[in-house]
Amino acid sequence: MNICEAPVEAPPVIATAERGPWAVRLLWLGAACSVVGMAIFTPFGCDSKDYLKAIGHYTAYINRQEGLSLPYSPLFTIPVAGLARLLPLWLTVAMFTVAYFSGWLTQLWVGMQFATREERKFLCYVAPVIAFFPGLLVSDVIVAGNMAYILYGLVLGAAAWGWKRERWFWFYLAVLIAACVKIHLLTLLAIPLLCGRRQWIRTVATGATGLSLYALQSRIWPQAFHVYVDTLKQMSQSKRDFGCGLAGNLARVLQNLGVPHQVPCILLYVT
Repeated sequence: MNICEAPVEAPPVIATAERGPWAVRLLWLGAACSVVGMAIFTPFGCDSKDYLKAIGHYTAYINRQEGLSLPYSPLFTIPVAGLARLLPLWLTVAMFTVAYFSGWLTQLWVGMQFATREERKFLCYVAPVIAFFPGLLVSDVIVAGNMAYILYGLVLGAAAWGWKRERWFWFYLAVLIAACVKIHLLTLLAIPLLCGRRQWIRTVATGATGLSLYALQSRIWPQAFHVYVDTLKQMSQSKRDFGCGLAGNLARVLQNLGVPHQVPCILLYVT
């Protein structure tokens, strides 16, 4: 090489740090547009409308009238519906909306806590996707007003507190509350077993308490509990509301084949 030759200048490189914020903004803009599109072209607030109906049916639940449906277990629906009847409707809707978006944002925040500082630079590009699939439910649940956002936000936020400070009391309380809504959320008790130390006794005790409360409601509200079980069966048979997880996809395939799906789906979900 001739030392008199001028060195070839490298082409200018735009720093990733400069491109990153714009790419993230575009992804979030795309996610927002997707939500707006789903709100326009899919049933909007269908789950939240069922919750409003449950508040109006509170007296019917107490009087054990048949022909109704319960969106969630009587252990949650009846006390919460009774409390909501005492509040103005606008206040009930406002509280639910705040809890809904708080749970949504908490899930995003917790998702970022799993990564290191370097990994978060790349994780921010897929963060919008987290908001669409709480608990691996179907994507349009984001405009349905489903309780999943509140429940998973509550449990995962308490889990983040637990593994950072090694104090798991709030996590166990959050799981117990969530299990009163959906009993299968007791499977989230695996989190402290994987992240914490010496959590077997507390985990087993919380699981036993949750199962006991679930069994107790069939004694306190037998008719309402029967209606709740029938509602779940109708949802799985007509709406095929299985979610996008492994157990949900297995149940969907078995149902399409005309094969009973309840037991295999439950076993796969638990394992």
